[in-house]
Amino acid sequence: MVSLGRRDVVIIGAGVHGLATAWQLARRGVRSVTILEQFEVGHARGSSHGAARITRSSYASLVYAQMMRTARLEEWPALEKDAGEQLIHPCEGCFFGPEKGPFAEYLAVAERLDRTEVERLDRATAQQRFPMFRFEEGDACLIDRTAGVVAADRTVAALARLAAAGGVEILTSTRVLAIDRSRDPMDVHTNRGRLETEKLILTVGPWIGALVPEIALATTPIRQSVGYFELDGAPQSMELPQFPVWVYSEPGPNGLWYGLPAFGTSGVKAAQHRTAGRRDDPDDEAAASEAELAHIEAFLGRRIRWAVKRRVSAETCFYTMTANEDYILAQHPGDPRVTIGAGFSGHGFKLAPVSGRILAELALDGRSTVSAYEQHRAQFQIQK
Repeated sequence: MVSLGRRDVVIIGAGVHGLATAWQLARRGVRSVTILEQFEVGHARGSSHGAARITRSSYASLVYAQMMRTARLEEWPALEKDAGEQLIHPCEGCFFGPEKGPFAEYLAVAERLDRTEVERLDRATAQQRFPMFRFEEGDACLIDRTAGVVAADRTVAALARLAAAGGVEILTSTRVLAIDRSRDPMDVHTNRGRLETEKLILTVGPWIGALVPEIALATTPIRQSVGYFELDGAPQSMELPQFPVWVYSEPGPNGLWYGLPAFGTSGVKAAQHRTAGRRDDPDDEAAASEAELAHIEAFLGRRIRWAVKRRVSAETCFYTMTANEDYILAQHPGDPRVTIGAGFSGHGFKLAPVSGRILAELALDGRSTVSAYEQHRAQFQIQK
């Protein structure tokens, strides 16, 4: 096999987390870094594509709310400064659901946050502030003033541009065939040839189980169907900043729903946060499920006051779920030369600059300067 030389760090996977890790390594002066991507940067087969994602402080877990504070105050501003463009577009967030249900966890975490950032609203105030939603008896609501829309595709492009400017080599159409950890440095065999590396970082989304068999049973790839809908309201009322980002939480499996204003596409974005029920093959290029899209539209009919006029478009993306929906941000249990970022469980994009910082620091130093991560480090290890 042709030798492609030796690198200090090889990253496999050029989605948002791999690119954010490369950017963080470049910021720290690491120059011999190569990213291997089996498709192209910005491809639509994984988890990082599309125009927009939600950012927020409202969470059902305090550790993620704390990490979001680091993201909001440190890492996103640093990325926007380096990129020279706005990537976070603020708009209020509406988070609601039956108080006696899983939404109670959001309410409990909100009590630990600054009320100027996240505040509970009574039902009447919520209905007045967010007239597009139907709030029913027993519902509780949080208004998140830190929320907004992440320009997702522009973020991926900016990270790729900054990584390349920092000396990172990005090899696309490069498929990893095998990893040989018995050697020092390690060998990474690809369809282009063989690389040697001192450090290996894996950020391959739903393909993680194929490269790290130890994770195959700890993660579940689930294809998501996402719809874009034209609603029966004034067009400007569907856009920033009039239309909020929102999350609705109800009891039962797959009981989370979410949406965003029209941003970079026609129609508001809406989907069900599907976390259980099947294991999908990321190499299968199936289209969005008509049954799931109809289910989303029916939900909008129940909880959005403006009728759905038509579905504008649809797309798919992949979640890589862990059993507890916690990320895996860890060194390989059998080889500290390998660092793994996986299992982002459908809520990883907003934290990518922080996750990239953690992964870069774990690879270089074995520990992170992100205090919320270090305080809860066991939570982010591979759970068997």
